[in-house]
Amino acid sequence: MKRKTLLIAASFIAVTITITSCKKEKEKVKGCMDSKSRTYNSAAEVDDGSCAYNGKATFWVDSNSASNFAAQGIGKIKIYINGSVAGTYDFAAGIPISAPTSCGESGYVSVNLDMGGDKITNGVVYTINNDSNDTIITSGSTSLEGGVCKSIHITH
Repeated sequence: MKRKTLLIAASFIAVTITITSCKKEKEKVKGCMDSKSRTYNSAAEVDDGSCAYNGKATFWVDSNSASNFAAQGIGKIKIYINGSVAGTYDFAAGIPISAPTSCGESGYVSVNLDMGGDKITNGVVYTINNDSNDTIITSGSTSLEGGVCKSIHITH
């Protein structure tokens, strides 16, 4: 009987050791680990490729260029990004004539462009048209970096 009890106790200990040694490791949290991404997950321990980015730009006009527009009889300009209207400057309304201190600041034309999974996008095209859209005053292209605000100075 002692032998049988000892055998049962040994079997119980062996089974307990086997069960406790088979515990699964805690699964690591997956997600976007880039803090510049709009889909950033601060709890992520493993980057799963889910990062998505917004490119930001703010357009501004200095006092000299505003005077040049006025001297040519141009009271308003429209700013286009990749063919879509981003905003309008109405010089009669009094616009800021210095560089913005932050993206999206009031009084400036600002853009928030969905770049998908691209951290940097090249070839963002902008055009500046007069208010009647019949003349392109200036145009250019720029690159945007996800999560970073780019200041674009309009000169004329």
